Amino acid sequence: MRIDQILKSVKQVNANEKTAQQNTAVTTPARSEKVAGSRDAALLTALDEAINSGSAKTAGENRSPVTDVMKVASEIAATEQEALVKEAQIFATAFADALAARMDTWNKVAAEQHAKHMAALEKRAAEVAAYVQQSATGYTDEATAKEAAYNEGWNTTVQAIHKTAAEEFKKAAYVTANILNAAVAQ
Repeated sequence: MRIDQILKSVKQVNANEKTAQQNTAVTTPARSEKVAGSRDAALLTALDEAINSGSAKTAGENRSPVTDVMKVASEIAATEQEALVKEAQIFATAFADALAARMDTWNKVAAEQHAKHMAALEKRAAEVAAYVQQSATGYTDEATAKEAAYNEGWNTTVQAIHKTAAEEFKKAAYVTANILNAAVAQ
């Protein structure tokens, strides 16, 4: 018999005594000693039942209270071990779920960054290809070469016009300053 069964039978005896005491209005000292003695007797009876009941003993079987206590202790240890294993499994599951969620977030960010960098690399590769073609041929095509020559000629002409205009402006400013100085001096 297990400890919980022993405690259950003792509680049942105590409950019976309480109801008996409530039914009697006057308690005498002899009655109190009798109740205490019956409690001890009930405890002894419950212990005897626990030791003698359960599995039937054979003639050669020697069981001691130590073996019963060891059996109960091993059952408690096994139950605690099972609870620890279940708890570890729950923690491992929660950790794995959190890791999977974090990895999913990281994969999304990495994919976005990869796509952005690949677009920039493709653009740069196209620019480099155009530069390589331009340096190999001088220009990418004939129309571009004509346009470049026209723009170069135009730019040279505009620069020459600006240079000449600037020189003439300087001369005119010098002459004007001399005229004003001569007029002021008179």
